[in-house]
Amino acid sequence: MNTGKSADRTYEMLHEVFEGKPERAAIKKLMTEINDQVQHLRNLNWCGSTLLSMKKSSAIGVTEMQILKHM
Repeated sequence: MNTGKSADRTYEMLHEVFEGKPERAAIKKLMTEINDQVQHLRNLNWCGSTLLSMKKSSAIGVTEMQILKHM
């Protein structure tokens, strides 16, 4: 079970090693924002690839946009 202590230790370590010793809360805020953006891009790429695969396997020639509109 993850209690968050590992993340706390990581932010503490980053606080110690980053130049200027920025506050842990500032590190966490910015890293969370970046992680959210990266996750969003990964999800977009996965979704796009899935739509391409669905189009290729369509027996009736359904397009990616038709699939999205149906969803």
